[in-house]
Amino acid sequence: PNCNVAVFFNGCAECGHLFADIDWDKLPAWDDSAKGVLDVEIRHRRAARLLAEQVRYEASLLAHERTALDEARKGGQLMPVLEEVEPPPPPEPLPPRCGRKCTRRHRGACLLCDKEFDSHDGHTCEDGRRGSWLLISANINTDPEPDYDDDY
Repeated sequence: PNCNVAVFFNGCAECGHLFADIDWDKLPAWDDSAKGVLDVEIRHRRAARLLAEQVRYEASLLAHERTALDEARKGGQLMPVLEEVEPPPPPEPLPPRCGRKCTRRHRGACLLCDKEFDSHDGHTCEDGRRGSWLLISANINTDPEPDYDDDY
């Protein structure tokens, strides 16, 4: 309808509280913080509902587990005994790689940037990080020393 008439509401437009049966001198006092307090209370109620739902769910799981345990005990069924299994052997150690003090020239891809040694400035990758290479055999490293017991 396009009647251009203002519609009046005898109540609070924010919360919907009706003032129809309240005398003029008994209207509630204006409170600037009422809307903020209402928002906080709504959040608290939502959080409490969520927490109560989670508690009910966990309580139902606990009741189910207790019932299953009681049935297993009353039925004479023994709880299954798991056999002791040996843990798997530890993984083989990784091959040694060059460290901070290494000054050797290497062949193969850098472990950090996957580029060849010749594209590095010494051991420095293009992005500024210190590159590192595996020290596995003399045919990969140009250094003829097969002994890698040093601090590299």
